[in-house]
Amino acid sequence: MVSVAPKQRVFIITHEFFPTRGGIATFTEEIARATANLGYPTEVWAPHAPGEPEKDWPFPIRRLPLKGTHDWSCQFRLARHMVSGRRRLRRATVYLPEPGPMLAMMALQFFKPLRPGRLLLTFHGSEILRFAEPGPRRCLARALIRRADRISTLTNYTHRLLCTHFPEAAAKPSSLPGR
Repeated sequence: MVSVAPKQRVFIITHEFFPTRGGIATFTEEIARATANLGYPTEVWAPHAPGEPEKDWPFPIRRLPLKGTHDWSCQFRLARHMVSGRRRLRRATVYLPEPGPMLAMMALQFFKPLRPGRLLLTFHGSEILRFAEPGPRRCLARALIRRADRISTLTNYTHRLLCTHFPEAAAKPSSLPGR
């Protein structure tokens, strides 16, 4: 009998997920479904959805007491949850499909016990310009991009924008439409 190595657990950490409506929420839901359908043990961490009944998801959802904003208090609360879940995240693939969780990970990335087994990032566009503004956030974003195992963008334009402002992204494996 041939033994097959189990697939690595995937944690998708997001600020935008059902019942939120919009591009990133829909994108994250579709990625989570596809990951689970490929047989990866998948778990989504998303903001609390008061008053909304959950759908029948093919993966567990950990609802966090977050507003899902990019302000400091929300980032701090998300970082606390990531710290409390560090033992699970350390051995897993952590996918950050939008800028909210990237901001939290920027602060945690320098603590080795808090680094995930694999780190995947998706950039959508406007956050690249915010991350590229001069100051500490630019340095933190640059370091996070260097630590990422894979970077994806949704369009070739966004990929060029990312590589223009963060040349280190060009050296990373990437997923682009049509490639």
